Parts: sequence; structure tokens; C-alpha cells
Amino acid sequence: MNQKNLAYRELKYPFFTELAFLNEHFGDNYKYAELLAVLNAYIFKNNDFPFQKELLKSLKLKREELVQLMNELYRDFQDLMSKRESYIIQDTEIQFIARDSPEIWIVSPANLKILPRLGDTVYLPTLTRDHKGASYFKVDEIIHEISGGKHLMEIHLMSPPVELEY
Repeated sequence: MNQKNLAYRELKYPFFTELAFLNEHFGDNYKYAELLAVLNAYIFKNNDFPFQKELLKSLKLKREELVQLMNELYRDFQDLMSKRESYIIQDTEIQFIARDSPEIWIVSPANLKILPRLGDTVYLPTLTRDHKGASYFKVDEIIHEISGGKHLMEIHLMSPPVELEY
């Protein structure tokens, strides 16, 4: 099967977010060791992904060679991720992001037993509207991000609260 190569800019994000995983599983691989070492050093120093020109200079490679090497590592990473139990999520973090214009509250609940779904009403007793009572929010959006062995779930809540009728 002949796969299309991704461009450098398309490879930056997965390499940046999964660098620890790549190092753990491919850092000792002769083929990728130098690339990963240079990426580690650069990202540690600058907290950003290097420009392609800088990487080419550091690795003494031609543009096509660099992109090919990165694509091979990316495909090996995908192959490894497709195997059961190879990508372990070590931590899950859930955040409620409650918006009540112009204020935004971020609440990280502990021991949450039930996850709200889109459209559900959530009662957050710790947040009060103008200090007059507990707030009700509606789940507007749920975003999942899985990278670096961590699952981050953002549950976006909107106000005004759902009108409650008794």
C-alpha cells in the first residue's frame, strides 16, 4: 500500500504533542534517534517546534530526506498505536468551563461519577449568579483531547441558566 506523505507543517503537531511517547518507543531506534534527540533539545530550550530550515541544518539532511524520515516515524507511530494496549492513557482530567458573560469559571471536579451529555443541565453549587444562589448551566460543547498519555475532557457550559419551572 502506497501512502501519501504528509507535509512538514502537518507533522509538527503530532510530533510536538506525542514527543514523550515517540522518545519512549523510538528513541533507541538508530533510524530515528538523532531526529528525536534534536527535537527534544530544541523543544526543551524553546518550548516550540523548530522551523524546518533549523532542523535541516541540525540534521544535515535535504528537505525530501527529512520529510521522508518524519513520515516513516509517523507511520511507525501509527502502527504502534493501532496495537491493543500500546498507547496507555495514564491520566484523565475533566474541566467544566462555565461561561456567564463576561465571566468564565473553570472547575475541575474530583470523583465525578456521571458525565453530562450535550444539552444536559448541570448544577454547580459552588458558582453563584451575582452571589444570589446556585447556578444552573446547559452543556453546550464537549471537547476531548488525547495526547501524551493524558485524556483531557472540557465540558463547556453556557449561561443564562435553563429556566426551571416548578
